[in-house]
Amino acid sequence: GILVNWTSQHMCGLNGCEFAETGYSEAPVFPVSRLKEENISFDEMLLAESQSLLLIHDDNSSLVGLSDAYFENQFEIPLLCWVCLALSRLLSLLLQAALIGVRQGSTTMWSIAMAYPALSFLSLVALWIIRMRRVRSTRRKKVIQEAAQLRQLAYEQLMGDKLEHVVLHLRDGFAHDLHPTSKKDRDHIVLTVWPRVVADVRMDNRVLKSTRMIQGKPRDVWQWVATPTKRVGFRKQETTK
Repeated sequence: GILVNWTSQHMCGLNGCEFAETGYSEAPVFPVSRLKEENISFDEMLLAESQSLLLIHDDNSSLVGLSDAYFENQFEIPLLCWVCLALSRLLSLLLQAALIGVRQGSTTMWSIAMAYPALSFLSLVALWIIRMRRVRSTRRKKVIQEAAQLRQLAYEQLMGDKLEHVVLHLRDGFAHDLHPTSKKDRDHIVLTVWPRVVADVRMDNRVLKSTRMIQGKPRDVWQWVATPTKRVGFRKQETTK
C-alpha cells in the first residue's frame, strides 16, 4: 500500500517524491530505510521472491519498488493524473518537434547563406527595409489618429466660447490633460501630434488665425468664427430614406 502511494505521489505530484529514485525500472524505487522509518515490518527474502515488488541492492543501500509487471498490469493511475501525464508527454513531444524543426531550419538557412552569401545579404536587407516600412506605416497611422482626436478637442474648445485662444496654451493644456504624469507622452503630443493639428487648422476657414502680442512676444491666436449652418443635402438624404 505505501509503495503504491509513494509511486502515485512521485508520478502525479507537482514536486514528486523527494526520496524516490528512477532509472532502475519503469516505476520509481525507494530506500528500504524509509520503510523502516515508517515502522513497516518486512522480510527481504520475501521481498526478493515477490512478483509484485522489485528489490535492488545498491552499493550502500537497498531499494524497493513496484515490479515492472505490477506497474504495467495492476497499478492504477487516477484519471486526473493520467490526463496530466498525457498532456505532459504531448507537450514534450511538441517541444521536441519544434526544436528539431528550428534546428533543421537554421541548418538549412545557414547552408544557403554560405552557398549564396551575396543573395542572402540582399535578402536580409530587403526584409529589414520591409519591416521598417511597416513600423513607420503603423506609427504614421497612429499619429494621424491621435491628431484627429486632438483636433476635435481643439474645435470643441474653440466652439464652446468662441473667444480667442493662444495656440501654445491650447497645446500645453491638452498635453497636460491627456498625460498628466508622463513627460515623454507630453513631448510626443507637442513635437509629433500637434504640428499636424496646426497644419489642419491652418487650412480651416472656420477658424480665424491671427497674431497677438502677449507679454511682449507675438503669439498665434485661434478663434472660431463660423456660424452654425443647416446641412441641407444631408437632411434631404435623410428625408428621402
